[in-house]
Amino acid sequence: MRDHFEIFFESIEKVGGKVIKTIGDAVMASFISNEQAIMAAVAAVTRFREYNLTRPQSEWVQVRIGIHRGTALLVNLNNSIDYFGSTVNKAARIQNLSKSDEVSFSEDVYNDQGFLTALKAAGVSEVHKRVEDLKGIQGAQVAYTARINTESVIALSGTLVAGRS
Repeated sequence: MRDHFEIFFESIEKVGGKVIKTIGDAVMASFISNEQAIMAAVAAVTRFREYNLTRPQSEWVQVRIGIHRGTALLVNLNNSIDYFGSTVNKAARIQNLSKSDEVSFSEDVYNDQGFLTALKAAGVSEVHKRVEDLKGIQGAQVAYTARINTESVIALSGTLVAGRS
């Protein structure tokens, strides 16, 4: 579990993201831009694939990632910042749409041209649109899912993960 969080935290922080909290084995983070979020996702998937190669398959870590953007209520609780609100809930529900090594994202994120450019740079060429009922969110929601391509991710890992060549 320590390695799991270390990989996520480093991947998030090295692109300028901020880890907000852990929820079980999930990590919630905040980013200034959608591009930073996908860069962190690609870096994490890359690192987990490398990590998994050093372990028996029964110990492999399966990574599912969700990205959503919007406003949230920021609260300072016990000397720690936390986010609350429908944006946070939707992000968690979107993450649940992903399978291992996939990233799912909301229509709000998909409509950001900078995000699409970063997604393409990460080697993702196929994005699947879906309409889903998300628990606790009224009405069907449009979401997108993409698989992070192994070969492209490995080629990009040196530029996305600081300190690697």
